[in-house]
Amino acid sequence: MKYLKNSTDTNYSMFLTNPEVICRKIGNGFFLLSSKKTWDKCPYVQQISETGAFYWNLLEKGIQRDEMLDCFLREYNIMREEASEDLDYYIDMLIEYHYLTKIE
Repeated sequence: MKYLKNSTDTNYSMFLTNPEVICRKIGNGFFLLSSKKTWDKCPYVQQISETGAFYWNLLEKGIQRDEMLDCFLREYNIMREEASEDLDYYIDMLIEYHYLTKIE
């Protein structure tokens, strides 16, 4: 699924996190955990990276895509183009697994 790649307003996209999903750090890992209500639509446990957890926290705050990218670039030393591609891939995955919905 390349949801964002086909969008003309990707840079200003807003997203809504699934209210039945939480992000938790367990040991050294980060996980998205969904309630039983959503098991028919999304995995009940999904391990994500530290970067994924960073983005999830911003998504929960309702921050737009480009602002999320800017926040990430202030925290980590990485090329903007690479970070942008990674962010789009991550958002696509979240949408595909029903953890996230794009607000039209």
